[in-house]
Amino acid sequence: MPEQSRLLVGPVGVRGHRLFAVPTTKGQVAFFAVEAKEEGGSGSTAWVLDQGVTWHTSWNRTPDGSVDLLAYGLLSDDVARVEVRVNDRKHEAVVGENGFLFETRTHDPDDVTAFEIFYRDGTPATTVRLNPS
Repeated sequence: MPEQSRLLVGPVGVRGHRLFAVPTTKGQVAFFAVEAKEEGGSGSTAWVLDQGVTWHTSWNRTPDGSVDLLAYGLLSDDVARVEVRVNDRKHEAVVGENGFLFETRTHDPDDVTAFEIFYRDGTPATTVRLNPS
């Protein structure tokens, strides 16, 4: 089904990540983040978009011990923007056509603690906590 894939966002960040969506034969949507110079990537599938978002994170430890982290996902039509919280600091994700991408370097994958979802119609923002404490 590659002919049905759609570029949602990208390229983004120093590695030129792109986010693609592909419909599955079971009615789901598969989404994949792919680096510009790589053939592989990481991804997930979604049935529903809770709070208007379905997300995924992936990371790689670098030789100096830090972590290159990528957060990405699908967005419903009513989502205007996404903020990603890293160590209690808010960062704006790049939002495209029904998708978002965010790339950062940090010390631990658990440094990303939440997504803040903002809606087009003014509905109060929703916080999706990744590591509830």
